Amino acid sequence: MSRKWIALPGVLAGLALLAGVGAVGLWEYRKQPPFCAECHIIQPYLESWQGSDLEARDHAAQGVACLDCHQATLEDVRHDLTAYLQGGFSVPLKELKYPTEDCLGCHLENEHTSYEEVIQRTQDYVIDGKMINPHAPHVGVEGVESDYECYNCHKMHRESTGLDFCHDCHQAHARRLQPLPSRVSSVRGPVLRGGDR
Repeated sequence: MSRKWIALPGVLAGLALLAGVGAVGLWEYRKQPPFCAECHIIQPYLESWQGSDLEARDHAAQGVACLDCHQATLEDVRHDLTAYLQGGFSVPLKELKYPTEDCLGCHLENEHTSYEEVIQRTQDYVIDGKMINPHAPHVGVEGVESDYECYNCHKMHRESTGLDFCHDCHQAHARRLQPLPSRVSSVRGPVLRGGDR
């Protein structure tokens, strides 16, 4: 048997090892926000995460990365890559609307014990001289929905709606109400990263 054939299994094993290490490295790198921005359409979202006055930056400061909220299966990645290569995305991307349970997955672990505590912590909002709790605006008002989702007001990669969400229904009052600043840090607690979800 020639030396080539004797060395071949070692060479193949070495190549397989390199491929495996490379695959693991790529799999880990894909968890980093700069990887997401490899697609140019994601660049504005990375910029909002890195250094803007949007809520995404608050999450970044606490170590929350893209995949902590935007969990993707291999099928999702395949679909998005195909759409990207075929030019199937337009900017801005369609807003993702995560249910409140997704937000509470981290926020309950770190800064609140329940949504009722969120309501308690924000009960002292004063708008136009009236106490209005933005997390329970219609409590006790019959026939009015009061079960909103976090995304109705809180946006990550674009300006949060603040009172604009309220104004959608309360147009008659819109001129009298003064908009809240988009960043109400005295009421919002820090964004803290929860465990792997």
